[in-house]
Amino acid sequence: MYDMIIRGGTVIDPAEGTAEKRDIYIKDGKFAAPGNEDAGWEIGAEGCYVTPGLIDAHVHVNESCSMLGTKADILCPPSCVTTAIDPGSAGIYNFKGFYQNDIVPSWTTIKAAVSPTKYGVETGAHEEIPDPCYGTLEVLRPLFEQYKDTLVGIKQRVNYEVTGEYGLASLEQSVKTAKQLREEGYRCHVMVHFGPLAEGIQVEDVVGMLEPGDLMTHIYRPANGTTIFDQNGKVLDCMRRARERGVLFESGCARGHLSFDSVRKGFADGFQPDILSTDVVNYTAFKKPSGWLMVKMALYLNAGMTLEQVVKAVTYTPAKTWGLLEEAGTLEIGRPADAAIFRMYEKDYTMKDLYGGEQKCDRMLVPMATIKRGKVAFQQIFM
Repeated sequence: MYDMIIRGGTVIDPAEGTAEKRDIYIKDGKFAAPGNEDAGWEIGAEGCYVTPGLIDAHVHVNESCSMLGTKADILCPPSCVTTAIDPGSAGIYNFKGFYQNDIVPSWTTIKAAVSPTKYGVETGAHEEIPDPCYGTLEVLRPLFEQYKDTLVGIKQRVNYEVTGEYGLASLEQSVKTAKQLREEGYRCHVMVHFGPLAEGIQVEDVVGMLEPGDLMTHIYRPANGTTIFDQNGKVLDCMRRARERGVLFESGCARGHLSFDSVRKGFADGFQPDILSTDVVNYTAFKKPSGWLMVKMALYLNAGMTLEQVVKAVTYTPAKTWGLLEEAGTLEIGRPADAAIFRMYEKDYTMKDLYGGEQKCDRMLVPMATIKRGKVAFQQIFM
């Protein structure tokens, strides 16, 4: 007997490139081959889409050791998110506390990119200090050895408030260390926080350092500083060259880093994100236009991506990028049974950014149920 069957939904499987109406079978917490047996629990998904559990590839969930963190198990399941990747909320001195207090007891799977600083991303009067000494192989290798099942990368900020006297020296060191860690068999890519750059530093200087598989986030930030566009509103050539080399680009569309004008210009010039994420912190949780991942998916669906592209950007692509395909981002038989069930409704509404921009929408995505390792983590009462 199966533990669960999800019946009658339209299954979007980005790993296989398929979208078809079929049932999903779950046994012992894993996806199972189809059969004719009964199940202890059946979920009727008629009129719904069924996908791998969603991955929010940029969300701050270090609640115990960071002023930015929110609680994963409150934020993620109501938006069909089963895996969260925390980008730099912890540094080399407080990652242990983050791991013990937040990651281990969480039902939501939490992976992390460590900040090559003392205590991780900081805001307010004093930003983190990006001294390159914190990002050396000698410093980071012990962390990656001890937390090899959790750590997947290094989070590096390059906005002018942070770089200061160090310029891009810390980024250069992090890219070098990440490459060395990969050569030793660890999962490690660099995620770059893109913001207004210091005088003398250009976008090309930043993306030019990145290796294939590394990422830049906040690509659709507003025109109150450095952007990815030239003076004619076209995407910079260095961005396209980086993509051709295998660098990936993530929306990272937090409230302060999101401009609908930039989204439109990027899409008009054929530059869509590889990965969608929220960059939610504790004071933006459930607030539009940041809110939760399903809202962001609807935003980019209405901006011009297909539903299949949107789903791939929150499942298969982040799973592949961060080395998680054995445990997330897929419906493959034998893999952990993380699944998302949601509906798409036709509805006219308007999203607004913080800079006076608007996005007219006519489709809304509504989470119906979240399955985590074969168990219901969230379900609408009317489903």
